[in-house]
Amino acid sequence: MGALPNKHHPDLAKSYHNLSTIYQALGQPERALEFQEKAIKIRETVLDKNHPDLALSYYNLSSIYLSMGKFEEALEYQEKALRIIEKSLPENHPFAADSYINLALILKSVGRLDEALDSGKKGVEILKKLLPGDNPRLKSAKEFVGLIRSILGK
Repeated sequence: MGALPNKHHPDLAKSYHNLSTIYQALGQPERALEFQEKAIKIRETVLDKNHPDLALSYYNLSSIYLSMGKFEEALEYQEKALRIIEKSLPENHPFAADSYINLALILKSVGRLDEALDSGKKGVEILKKLLPGDNPRLKSAKEFVGLIRSILGK
């Protein structure tokens, strides 16, 4: 079998993904969205449907939609990312922790607080196994879960 055409090469998808990340950091979510969608198109074509790189693109697309206030779209893609992560990575993988916490943030944004709390707690439990107790990332995740608990009165 011959080489893939350049327009479908995984390295091109990675470049689009990286450009998307840069535009997101620059506060240009529309441009970030454009490049992430290009990355996803390629990755959906050339990668297994449960490949972690595809999950990463869905995760980033979710984050872009979240920054745009498009919560339903953010939720759709975060759930897609998490389904892949749960199938393809170890349960205590850092990407799983980030995905649970990102899902919690989205669920909180759409008012699904009980689900947000559950998802946030899963993320924190993973981070506790990976990071020392004084790690800023772990502290921030714990504070976020505490915020949800206080809103719920738990």
